[in-house]
Amino acid sequence: MYLIFKNGYWYYTRFEEAQEYPIYCRKKGSLDSLESVILNVNQLAQGYDYYAVSGLRISKDNKILAYAVDTLSRRVYTYKFLNLETGYTIEG
Repeated sequence: MYLIFKNGYWYYTRFEEAQEYPIYCRKKGSLDSLESVILNVNQLAQGYDYYAVSGLRISKDNKILAYAVDTLSRRVYTYKFLNLETGYTIEG
């Protein structure tokens, strides 16, 4: 499990049994706080033979998650920006 404290949040990854991909989560202030799932790669990967997420970055105001997705296994990435408050994603 990956665990880091940054800008008021604990960020970590976890896996669920029988699931192939990580679930990226965060908790505000304390590890005892409620979990917020910021990216469930298992859901995103549905319908793809290959799916890799990399380069996750959170904006300084903790509202935007930027990440890259490769669905070809060729290191051809699509950059995505997820508004963590609304759930809206923009591809770049």
